[in-house]
Amino acid sequence: AGMAPTYDPDQATGANGISIAILPPDKTNFNFGFRGTNNISGALVLDMNASGTKDSGEPPVQGVMVVLEDGSGNVIRTTATNASGIYQFNNLPTGTFAIRVNALPFSGETLANHHLPDGLIATFDPDGIATLNRASVTLTTNQNIIDRDFGYRGDGRIGDLVWIDYNANGTQDSSEPGINGANVAITWTGTGFLPGTYTFSPIATNSSGGYLLSNLPPGS
Repeated sequence: AGMAPTYDPDQATGANGISIAILPPDKTNFNFGFRGTNNISGALVLDMNASGTKDSGEPPVQGVMVVLEDGSGNVIRTTATNASGIYQFNNLPTGTFAIRVNALPFSGETLANHHLPDGLIATFDPDGIATLNRASVTLTTNQNIIDRDFGYRGDGRIGDLVWIDYNANGTQDSSEPGINGANVAITWTGTGFLPGTYTFSPIATNSSGGYLLSNLPPGS
């Protein structure tokens, strides 16, 4: 179950593997090819608000190798996330597989096929982050699974103070109070494997005039 023909000896693809030949002479090249009918895809995204879900407008993680393994851990296929952070494995047979995001450097890395950028921390994946950068999936027949997503946040922080600079000397003196409730707008811009731009909701300063934004990935 879950297989579709791709070729047979009389080139009648799609004919369920049926082929007729006249003998003799003997034939030794009666090969039949089949493919699976299942597809798996998902995306690697920057979980900018560390919500544990993929939200609209969150940037992609592109050019990262994603590996498909069988139940014994053997590598079946590899691919790389595209400019939208999407990976895809098509024509898979039935069975249980593992999807693994390559988090460590490997031999033969290129700009289009790379390990996960440094400074990223997992926030979600299809079966929870207890199995870091890895998720299992069981396929039956004619399944098109499109939501096997992996999310990551950064480990950077930006913050400081908004205050009334009474003497305009550019530093906060002991008598100068912070401004409570001021909105600070922050926009992140990434490069390389983390392309895109993301604007955070304005952050209100606290009663001391302080603000802090956490979980930031590398970028400007």
